[in-house]
Amino acid sequence: MNSTGTRLKIARINSGLRQNQVVELLKKRGYDISQNTLSRYENDQREIGIELLKQLSLIYKVRVE
Repeated sequence: MNSTGTRLKIARINSGLRQNQVVELLKKRGYDISQNTLSRYENDQREIGIELLKQLSLIYKVRVE
């Protein structure tokens, strides 16, 4: 089974979005994270909080499981 970070990256790529686009979409939702932080989430170098995970699932149009 893939790690959370790997699943995040796959979901982003499948959504056709680049990291900088995701960061901008998150800013519109009130989440001010950097592209570097998003990269760390995707590479399992930083643990992601449930609220941010929910927002990403909405952006990527996937379910949180």
